[in-house]
Amino acid sequence: LKVVTFNVHGLYVASRDRAERMQAIADTLTSLDPDIVGLQETFVENDRMILSEGLGNSRLKYQKYYPSATVGSGLLVLSAFPIVEGYFHRYVQNGKWYKLYHGDWWAGKGVALARLALPNKAGYVDFYNTHAHAGYGGTEYDEDRKAQMLDLSRFVDASGLKVAPAIVVGDMNCRPG
Repeated sequence: LKVVTFNVHGLYVASRDRAERMQAIADTLTSLDPDIVGLQETFVENDRMILSEGLGNSRLKYQKYYPSATVGSGLLVLSAFPIVEGYFHRYVQNGKWYKLYHGDWWAGKGVALARLALPNKAGYVDFYNTHAHAGYGGTEYDEDRKAQMLDLSRFVDASGLKVAPAIVVGDMNCRPG
């Protein structure tokens, strides 16, 4: 399987040239020809429409966005295989609601599950896409991220088919070490 994951940085105010970047991302994905893609920060519906239209000539015919909280999870799964089941699990620990300029709590960070049916009745793949709490240049949210990664591992363990491969992608907002 050819898998791609990418944080598209699709924020309303902070991101520049979103329409042009979304078209360029769609063009790049079409040329890469992956089987499955996990995108993060696709918060803006119009950006998702540009991506979808731009992928019209690709094999990525199946798409699922996972809404959450006030501004949405930003998680989008694109697949060449049918998405037969989808579920979103919101992380319990999600930052501080009163820090509006950080935004993570308002996005309702979590993990998206897309269960994909492989061709020729070859079974399924459980594809997980996540976006952990941002660091904002410090250590204030390290414990939040640790809790989210534990929550992620428990969710994968509880929701996976056990007889199918599981793939976890996303923006973990971690640095080496």
